[in-house]
Amino acid sequence: MKLIKIFFTLIFLYTLLGIPYSFANSLYPAINEVKLPQGQRAIAMVTFENKEERDTEILLSVYEYNPKTDEIIKDSRNNFLKVDTDTFVVKAKEKKEIPYEIVPVSNLQLGTYFNILVLTEVSSTKDVYIDKGISQLVVLHVVDPYGEVQGVTTSDYSVRIDVVQKGIPFLTPVELRYTIVNNSKYVITPGGRLEIFNKRSNYKPEYIYVNQEKTRLYPGEKIEKKVSVKNWNFSDLFSERIVIGNISSGLDSSVKTVQTTINSYVYEILGVLTIGIVTILLIKSLKEDTKKKSKTSS
Repeated sequence: MKLIKIFFTLIFLYTLLGIPYSFANSLYPAINEVKLPQGQRAIAMVTFENKEERDTEILLSVYEYNPKTDEIIKDSRNNFLKVDTDTFVVKAKEKKEIPYEIVPVSNLQLGTYFNILVLTEVSSTKDVYIDKGISQLVVLHVVDPYGEVQGVTTSDYSVRIDVVQKGIPFLTPVELRYTIVNNSKYVITPGGRLEIFNKRSNYKPEYIYVNQEKTRLYPGEKIEKKVSVKNWNFSDLFSERIVIGNISSGLDSSVKTVQTTINSYVYEILGVLTIGIVTILLIKSLKEDTKKKSKTSS
């Protein structure tokens, strides 16, 4: 079973990366992303190109795919593709459009689901060669049929910003940490930015963009990353800075706004001044004591 998973994972990666196969056949598109309301179905096409000098007999198969673990699951309840179970022949040097149906089961929850459509070559002896298959990834977003705007949308993600290190003014930067948790059933690609400014000063805000790597978050996953605020202004010593995060899920244009503050350094400055004054007084007192002892000795 593990060997089959490895085979299909390699096949899938070869398809996406465009690495040529030994028999040079291909299909496109490599990925088909579809949005469907609950209870609806759709027809899709995949094009198979036979680049060989001979006719090729092809069999269609459907598998559930887990992109987090690269697991391939056969006969899954989450298979939403319906294909023709008969084999078909693609003539040498020709292309063929192959239809299939996307049919989510009625009780499939709102969310993102993955199937792999595998086109496998059948030999003249009717044996199926798994290592001679190529595949298309079908990504299905099941959306709310009663939404005002039909499409993929979710607010089921949480955002948090923490001040990890306040830094030393003009010497070391402030360190922030943003955390984004995907509580939805969809795969999201969070984006947005942090805006850092001093509410009592008119200097330009500093902007830090989040998730620039475009990391996808699967249901239940989170991104946690530290970022640095490197710019300093004299006013930051005496008044707090505001950090505002405007973060979207990447599925729609709506954003979540969160806020935190970077406290001023008034207490630190007072602490340093207090220590300095106490130190000066102690030194002065010690000097006076030393002088008194010297006079007494003489």
